[in-house]
Amino acid sequence: MTGSGDVKVFLERLNRARADGQAKVEIDFNRVTHPSSPLPYEAVKGRIAYLYIAIAAAVAIGARWGLGAGWTVVLEAVAVVSVLYWLIGKRFLERRATGKIIGQLTSDGDAWEKIWRFGGITVRISKDGAEEVWVAPKDSWKSAHDRLVG
Repeated sequence: MTGSGDVKVFLERLNRARADGQAKVEIDFNRVTHPSSPLPYEAVKGRIAYLYIAIAAAVAIGARWGLGAGWTVVLEAVAVVSVLYWLIGKRFLERRATGKIIGQLTSDGDAWEKIWRFGGITVRISKDGAEEVWVAPKDSWKSAHDRLVG
């Protein structure tokens, strides 16, 4: 199995199995978004950080000039917003970004092969009551394809 045609067939079958609940694709968000990743997903982390800075600045400006609060109250408000963001908001945004990245990877054979060689992706296939796991780059996605077919 070589060539982009085989990757395309594999991804179609994988997406069908995912829709049927028989397969699951997981990524290591930090690895896939690392600056040395072969795909340009490091910008995703930057956007998440910039969003935090924008929210903190908006709260600070709104509290200070919009509500006329003192600096102590402004810092307390920014601290509360920061804790909420890092506990809830960041996780939500990373989950959402993970879904988009997986969607892109499972629709583009070249991207799939690049990220598989780099690592940070796991495929789980449940068939006949047994689950098998393939972890990039140590395992071959081609054996996962064989499992989907057979």
